[in-house]
Amino acid sequence: MATKPVLPCSALLFCLFAVQPGVAATLCVDPSDGDCHATIQSAVDAASQGDLILISPHSDAIGYRENVVINTSGLTLRGNTVAPTANILEQTCPEGVLDGGLAPPDPGETCTSVVIEANAANTSIERILLRHGQIRFEAGSEGSALREACIVGNVQHSILTPWDDWAWELTEKVDDLTVEDSVFQGGRSYSIAIWSDNAVIRNNQFYAVDNGVWTQGDGLQFSGNTMRVCNDACTRLNGDNMLVEGNLLVGGDDGLYIRGNNPTLTNNIVEHMSDRNIDVRCSNPCIGGLISGNRVISNVDDDELIFVSGDGAGAVNFIIEDNFLALASEHAIQFTGQNSFIRRNTIHRSGTESISEACIRIAGAGANVIEDNTINLCTFNAILQWEGINNTYRNNTITGSGRAGIVIREDSQNTLIENNQIAGSHGEGIANFGSNTSVVNNVLSGNRIDICNQGTIGSFSGNSYATGGTTTDCEIEFDD
Repeated sequence: MATKPVLPCSALLFCLFAVQPGVAATLCVDPSDGDCHATIQSAVDAASQGDLILISPHSDAIGYRENVVINTSGLTLRGNTVAPTANILEQTCPEGVLDGGLAPPDPGETCTSVVIEANAANTSIERILLRHGQIRFEAGSEGSALREACIVGNVQHSILTPWDDWAWELTEKVDDLTVEDSVFQGGRSYSIAIWSDNAVIRNNQFYAVDNGVWTQGDGLQFSGNTMRVCNDACTRLNGDNMLVEGNLLVGGDDGLYIRGNNPTLTNNIVEHMSDRNIDVRCSNPCIGGLISGNRVISNVDDDELIFVSGDGAGAVNFIIEDNFLALASEHAIQFTGQNSFIRRNTIHRSGTESISEACIRIAGAGANVIEDNTINLCTFNAILQWEGINNTYRNNTITGSGRAGIVIREDSQNTLIENNQIAGSHGEGIANFGSNTSVVNNVLSGNRIDICNQGTIGSFSGNSYATGGTTTDCEIEFDD
């Protein structure tokens, strides 16, 4: 009896793979090549889930002029170029161009712009140059991404999720979106406006944009981005549990503006803003947040370098530590809240015109600890407690304040001031207007008046000082 031939392993594998359905294909787009699709939309319509569409540069320098609608999940649209990574400083962008200047408008619209509309999950758009156009991640496009692209021109909201122009708001959440390694230049309003939980916006470059990034949604990762010259707001980031890390913002109106519970802001550089450099508002109930290792320098419009507050009881359980701050036009740190730590920050100069300005200004319920900070050459006060109960000021080094070192106002109770070194103030070293304030083991020297008191002292011991004491009137006044 004849035996069946035995196929070698390699042939068996070939047979198995040959009959497997759903193997991803590569489709090409090139109007000059008869074996490729002439338009991007034609390739998209012919593609199956998981396919790769390679877009060659158009023979016309203007590029492709078409609107693209993606309804198949898992597609990748990729510019088929060997251009280097997009970089705004070197003016390098991918060669695959979509141009909105001459694209046909949508029905009922009078303006013209290219639109890539993703309606399917896990769409990836890579290595393209989009001029005067939008990329819309619509409902159903969860898990989609834009990578290594250049987005330039004057279109409003270049990257966005569902949006209502009349209400001026994002209307529908599309989760798990990613925008990374891309360049944004010019544009009207926000370059990126998305509502997405667990979104990732990282390693992008923004230059001379109107506004930068507006997000809604929890779990945002906003990291490694560079933003140079924002006409208005560089960021408006809204949501809980976001990570804002390693970004560089230089020049603009508003810097990092955060709204939500439990944010983490670490190792950012924010310089030369008109208004606040970092503005954090913790939502109610606020359970905490971290602002650490940031370099925050210079603003010009009577605003704070770091402003932290919140709904209800204000910011609660915050840690503001190891930041370097300099050249604030008002307060370097304005904190309103309770049960928080402000520690190991270095501050050089702040304040312009008001005797009520300070390098660190504290308000809110209290029970905060302000310790181990180094504060130099504040225009008026180094530390000003506007109000609060059971706050502690410990181990701070204060030098050369234009007015006072530490000031405790009358709406304050049970404050502890201990182990601080305060020297060279042109007014008071410590000025107390509060009730039941404890002043213990401080070293004061070379201040116009080392210690003055117009409140009540609960404990006064171990201090080293030359002028003033517990019965000395304070000459300081405030602008309420």
